[in-house]
Amino acid sequence: MANLWQVPSLDKFYTSLKTKYTLIKFLNNPNFTDVIAQQYISNDLKSGMKTPETSVKYVIIGNDHKKPIPEKSIIASEDMGIDLIPWSDKYKILSLK
Repeated sequence: MANLWQVPSLDKFYTSLKTKYTLIKFLNNPNFTDVIAQQYISNDLKSGMKTPETSVKYVIIGNDHKKPIPEKSIIASEDMGIDLIPWSDKYKILSLK
């Protein structure tokens, strides 16, 4: 008699339940050096979460109230795959929910 109740593999089940985390760092003065340092911090934090079902997104929210975020900082964050959101962009910040 054929097995009518075929259960999918647990491996496939667990990989489909990926947990997504967003780690947020606030920088008052998002200069180039501080933004570059965030790459090492994000790598360190992500390496602590070695389970395959964990997905981590690292975001920097930079203060652009007194002066704009330097172009070098924006380019560096894009190259590292880290979102750099200006504090004035409230809609983008709220979309992180």
